[in-house]
Formats: sequence, structure tokens, C-alpha cells
Amino acid sequence: MAEERDEEGLPVPRATPRAIISLALLDQAAAALERKPAKTPQDWRNLGDIHRRRGDFPSALAAYRRLQALKGDATANWLVAVAGGDNPPKTAPNGTRPVPFVRLTNFFTPTQRERLLALSRQGPDAFRPAPIYLFGQHQLNPQVRNGLILRRRGTQELRRWFVPKLRRLLPRIATHLQIGEIGRRFIEMQLTAYLTGGVFRPHSDTGSNARNRLISYTCYFHDEPRRFQGGELLLYDAAGDGGSTRRSFSRFDPVGNSALFFASHCFHEVLGVTCPSDGFLDGRFTVNGWVRDRALPELAPGPPPGGLAPAPKRRQRSE
Repeated sequence: MAEERDEEGLPVPRATPRAIISLALLDQAAAALERKPAKTPQDWRNLGDIHRRRGDFPSALAAYRRLQALKGDATANWLVAVAGGDNPPKTAPNGTRPVPFVRLTNFFTPTQRERLLALSRQGPDAFRPAPIYLFGQHQLNPQVRNGLILRRRGTQELRRWFVPKLRRLLPRIATHLQIGEIGRRFIEMQLTAYLTGGVFRPHSDTGSNARNRLISYTCYFHDEPRRFQGGELLLYDAAGDGGSTRRSFSRFDPVGNSALFFASHCFHEVLGVTCPSDGFLDGRFTVNGWVRDRALPELAPGPPPGGLAPAPKRRQRSE
């Protein structure tokens, strides 16, 4: 089937094929490899990659360590560092590889979490449809991005305590992501809700007028007990040609009170959300946004600072 393209000749974002993301199929593949009596280095690499696509990082790390014991090359060292949450080597290996990320737990205090839930309890009238940025303007395209964001006036109180919290973490996060020093930091922030049918197709957060976005972040919260299903974030691997691949990724479950950080040029997507009812608080909520360096031009060509090359240019980015 021919690839659908837009008027600029760029690929239209599509859903990732089910065969690649299906947990049931990934479980079967992992079980088959686990049963194999004599595993080669490639078997251990494949097993680690499968576990990472399942979102099981401890099992992925164990497989990558077995690979490292058999073949302690630059790729094995990178895989162990990324899966284990350690700072990756300064030089990335050739070939397909996972991109670095920082994942934090117990991110919000009980008081902060209650403040976020209070904002969410305002209901859908306090939110507006989430746009994408395309051809120099904001547009609504629920086939690409189907979600809601809190109207700007609702985020003023949130910024007062959230931005200082994030600023304190940025030096450590930037080092881990190989971003380097951020000159004039500016933190963009929004509160997002995904209800039944909520989705965000593969995209990067740079491009157009956002080339100086360096760090993307997503901080999860929800009402208890958690009632929605789905909504995992897939962070696509870097490819050897400096782009990204859709066939391999790291999967992150939207665990409440956790936070995820990664380089803004890395391609990622949000899988579909399903809620048991029409209740607004049944949904998947995040505080998410981006860290810009205003010392860099927004339209600067070439790769961003740091150790990872940018993904190929695409047709849309988030607001």
C-alpha cells in the first residue's frame, strides 16, 4: 500500500501496527525466546528489546546484561545504561538504539496531587481541544491528536508551584539526556486530559517554530483507583541514520504520580485510551510540556545540542 502523504510530500502520521505493540504478541515472543536453551548474543539483544517494548525494564536490563557479558561492546554498554536508568556513554553506538530517558516516581506531594485533581474536577468546560501545529498555525485534527488541555487561565496557579519544582530538577535531567547546559530556560506547561478515544499519533515536539525545545516532560496523575486503560507512551528508538525507527521503542505505563523526561526531538506517541464511563475523572491526566532554550533561535537548522541526532522532519508537532 502506498504511503499517504500531505501537500508538502511528508508522511502522514499513522497508528503503529498492532503486531508491533500488542502486549499479548510480545508476551508470546518473550516466552518463546526464554524457552530457547542456548541463546546467542543476538537472542539476548532481541529478548531485551521485546521486554522493553512490553514496558518491563527490569527484565530488559537482565537480558542486556547477559548480552554485555557475552559481547561487551559499545552497543551492549549503551543498552545496559539506558535500561538501567544510568547516564549513557557520551558517544552513542551505531545502529538502532533506545534513546535516553529519566523516569521519576513519587513526583508530586499529596498536597500537589490534590491541587491537580481540584483543577481536573472543574470538568470538561474548563478544557479545550488540544491542537497540533501545522503549516504555521494551530489546527484541530483528532485523527492525529485527540485530547483536551486546560484553558490558560486555569494554569496560572499551577505554574507558581510547578515551574520552580521542575527548575530544581533540570540540571540533573539535562546531564542524563546529554543536553548540556541550557542557557535561557523557559518552561512551557499544560494540563492535559485523555478520555475514551484519546490518542496522539507519532510525532516529535520540535520543528517549525520550536527548534529550541530541548526537553519534553510528562507528569502523570489520575483519580484513585485508576479506571482508564491504555494511554501508554511509546518512545521510539534512534536509527543509525540519525532518524528514528517505528519498529522498536520503549513503552511507559502512565503510572500515577510518576514523571518521564526525554529529548524533545525524539519521536513518541500516546496509545489509545479507554474509560469505563463518561465520568471526566475516569481519564488519563498529565502535566506536560517542554523546556526551551531561548538563547537558541527557534528556527535554527541542524541538530540540537547534545549527543543524539534529530529525528526526520515531520508534518506536525504538539502545541
